[in-house]
Amino acid sequence: MIRSTPDAVVIYLRSSAAHLQARLRADDSTRPSLTGANPIDEVPAVLAQRDDAYRAIADMVIDTDGLTADAVAALVVQAIA
Repeated sequence: MIRSTPDAVVIYLRSSAAHLQARLRADDSTRPSLTGANPIDEVPAVLAQRDDAYRAIADMVIDTDGLTADAVAALVVQAIA
């Protein structure tokens, strides 16, 4: 992958497959499948396939498991300050 601009800062907000699955289970909206499988069941395979690419392009990775949205936002602000 190549960034479209060198002036951007890319922060990968990473979550474990289990955390993403829990969030999807708690979400009342209907998420489309990326693979044709059940959206919750496909998370581990999709994450495993994409994680290396996301890490390669990221300037920073923030592990979001167990963090509130406010805590993640604070870490992002701290990272770009």
